[in-house]
Amino acid sequence: MQNRYSFLLVFPVLFSAAVLYLLLSDELEPTDKAINVEIGDESYVQIYGSLPGEDVPFTVRVRTHLEYAESVLRNRPVDHLTEEQKINRELILNHLESFMMSENFLRQIKALIRFV
Repeated sequence: MQNRYSFLLVFPVLFSAAVLYLLLSDELEPTDKAINVEIGDESYVQIYGSLPGEDVPFTVRVRTHLEYAESVLRNRPVDHLTEEQKINRELILNHLESFMMSENFLRQIKALIRFV
């Protein structure tokens, strides 16, 4: 039981650290570099059919990436997971979805951009 809650607490910390890294890194400027180091702007291209232009707000790029990542994860097979892992996975993905749909998401991203 304690491991499940520990994992649930680690996910938001890792997610926040990744966003902060992207926003604070000298090498990655939010306006002219890929939104994700691993997959670049694949999420934006898959949804909109082209790379994001300079006129696309950073908040749109972040939300697009997170929605894409959540969709990819939800559609992956989970047959190899235990029931507890499946439940934990579903809880975390639901938490991510709720966070993305909340007004708090936009406020936090905008605050991070101003901080940079």
